[in-house]
Amino acid sequence: MNSQGDFATFISGLLNPATVQGALLLGAVIFAVTWGVTRAIRALGRAASNDGGRLTVDRTSVTFLQQFAQVMVWLIAIAFFAHAVPQLRSLGTALLAGVSIASVVIGLAAQSTLSNFIAGISLLLYRPFRVQDRIQVNAPTGVETGVVEAVTLGYTVLRTLDRRRVVVPNALIANQVTVNLTHTSKRVLISVPFTVPLDQLESARELLLQVAAAHPHCESVIDCPVTALSWDTARLALRVWCREAILTTSLEWALIEQGQQALEGAGLNLLSAGPR
Repeated sequence: MNSQGDFATFISGLLNPATVQGALLLGAVIFAVTWGVTRAIRALGRAASNDGGRLTVDRTSVTFLQQFAQVMVWLIAIAFFAHAVPQLRSLGTALLAGVSIASVVIGLAAQSTLSNFIAGISLLLYRPFRVQDRIQVNAPTGVETGVVEAVTLGYTVLRTLDRRRVVVPNALIANQVTVNLTHTSKRVLISVPFTVPLDQLESARELLLQVAAAHPHCESVIDCPVTALSWDTARLALRVWCREAILTTSLEWALIEQGQQALEGAGLNLLSAGPR
């Protein structure tokens, strides 16, 4: 009877966080669960960063979110342990109160920053656009079209075709209509204008189509119609599908350069190329 009573006392002590052995067992269980949750967070972070080897969101943002979530999980675990152990309950209550007060103070002091932070999280979760997508947004300079270079927790960075960097607060981009030009396909239609002598129109058109078809960034050539005429010149628009939005600028420049070289090599005149 004494041995059974001692065993029952030992078991009840293990299940009672007020005892030393109970507190140690509870701490071990909380540690194991918290460790498993943080491992799952790291796995989710890696899955969000890469989708079949392709970067889907900014890696810096994912790393920050992952570390932030892990810290919060450990803080919650410590507060729960302190609240469950009677000897530490007052410490746990004070810790929770301190966290609540700090959250209120920080929230009031940084409302705009937190709104960008929350909007950044929603962009990362819902992913209306991804890194390297080509989108249109409203900016103080008007409608801006650019390739998404980074999606951070505070800002979305676009690179326009003329190599400008447009930095848009996440709270602004999350509350406006954003046109994703590469939502279903990464290819982009580009049009490169050329002005040639009217009497060399057909020869120049045929040669420009050949140049475009041979370029590796060109997925397919659409056509090269005449868009304007004068008494001695014709303006052509070489229209092609670029394989990816991020390659549009380099393809445009290459078509202008290679088109000029091809026309000159064939003894044809190029009056102008590219936008005026």
